[in-house]
Amino acid sequence: MSVVTKLVLASNSPRRRQLLTDLGMTYEIRLQEVDETYPDHLRRAEVAEYLAAHKAAAYAPDLAPTK
Repeated sequence: MSVVTKLVLASNSPRRRQLLTDLGMTYEIRLQEVDETYPDHLRRAEVAEYLAAHKAAAYAPDLAPTK
């Protein structure tokens, strides 16, 4: 059984696209609106991790392996 890995860029950032292109990576861009508000009690260092997990959860159903 072989595993196919696909890189999905969930960002519209031209810089991120350029970095991946410069590295010679093949990727697919997928965009969707994700609420970027976060709880006020989070420390600055926790905000990025919270938002990353929130965004990953939003994309998870689309990225689940197909049978």
